[in-house]
Amino acid sequence: MTDFNAVCGILDSTVSNVDGGSYGDHSCEWFWRVESSYSWLAGNNCYVDIRFERYALLRHTKQGVWVVPYCIKDYPTKVKEAKKKLVLHNTRKRYAYPTKALAWVSFVIRQERRRQYARNNLEAVEAIYSVVKEKEKNWT
Repeated sequence: MTDFNAVCGILDSTVSNVDGGSYGDHSCEWFWRVESSYSWLAGNNCYVDIRFERYALLRHTKQGVWVVPYCIKDYPTKVKEAKKKLVLHNTRKRYAYPTKALAWVSFVIRQERRRQYARNNLEAVEAIYSVVKEKEKNWT
């Protein structure tokens, strides 16, 4: 499991006040987020797609930066306003990151958290299922 505090230390050290078109120590025009999707194929084979999604920088604020998906950066303002996301400074969880490495670390942490949620749900279902089977024996 990823050491979350160590990762947060890395993230916090890379983000500081915005000066002259930079985000912390990073001069950047875009931000990154790692996303994944999957689909089941014939024979119980799973196809997994992991991709880096690029986000264009719209503007800087005191609290963070506004970004939009790179593919719509040249769209009309109305479309961009609907899709924009605020990436805050000095928070542990961010929507997008100034480097691919930080985006990857965030993705790994999100997947570990997702895996734990799935395990917890499976344990709850197994407990309920065992009670249902026990009650079913008594009814027949």
